[in-house]
Order: sequence, then C-alpha cells, then structure tokens
Amino acid sequence: MTRTALITGAGSGIGLEAARLLARDGITVVLVGRRQEELSKAEATIHAEGGTALAVAADITRVDDVTRVLDRVHAAFGPVDILVNNAGSASSVLDPQWLPHDEWRQVLDVNLTAVFQLTQAVLPDMLDRAGGTIVTVSSLAAVNPNLLGGAA
Repeated sequence: MTRTALITGAGSGIGLEAARLLARDGITVVLVGRRQEELSKAEATIHAEGGTALAVAADITRVDDVTRVLDRVHAAFGPVDILVNNAGSASSVLDPQWLPHDEWRQVLDVNLTAVFQLTQAVLPDMLDRAGGTIVTVSSLAAVNPNLLGGAA
C-alpha cells in the first residue's frame, strides 16, 4: 500500500530534503509552498530520483487553499498518511516596538494558523484509518526566544 506525505515549505531547504528522503522510502510526496517554480524543480528532482511527487502551489494561511490542496491529494492519491508542517515565516523587523501589525499577523498565520488548519484538514484521513504521523518543524527561536528570532 502506497503512503502519501504532504510537506509544506517543500520547495527548498528542510522541506525539500524531507520530501526527497520520504520519496526514497517509497512514499508519495505532495510538495506544497508558495513558489510554483521552486516546487516544480523539486518535483522534477524527486521524479529523477525515482520517486513520486506532486507540486501544488498554495497559500496555506488560507482555508480555501488548504481545502484545494487536500482535494487534489485525495483525487490523485487518496488519504494523507503523513503531514510535515515545515513552512515558516519570520518578521523582517525584529524589535516589537516597530513591528507593523500586518507583518505580526502574517508570521502568526504561517507559523501557527496554517499548522492548525493543515492538521485539522488531515485528521479525518488519519482517524478513519486509526493511524498517521504529523511532524511540525520548529525554529530554534521557539526553544531560545530572543529578539534575534523576532517579536512573534
């Protein structure tokens, strides 16, 4: 039985490497991120390595986009077995005194709201089969909060 993993922030860095490793283990990977060009390159890399991948550009802070991604995954591969919440965002302004409210909201939306929305969206798949894995990647700023990690 083929398993399916949905990975956010999959166009580069940790997300891309996680996708490559999962694909090498025979898991179908769905690459999610904002930049279609980077996702398409990642998809081609995984295909060249013998894996199965689907690139889907989306704004995971939007419920409509999360629904659209899950609909595509279900239509193409069936239920989600693994969710890797890897996408993250930091503010460009580190000092909370000068941090614009819209930038504060964007950081919280990507780092918290999107994780909640994606987790909520895949839980029915996992609960129906009494199994699944959710991995949430965090920043060292969460372990050692300081102004270098930003106000949020």
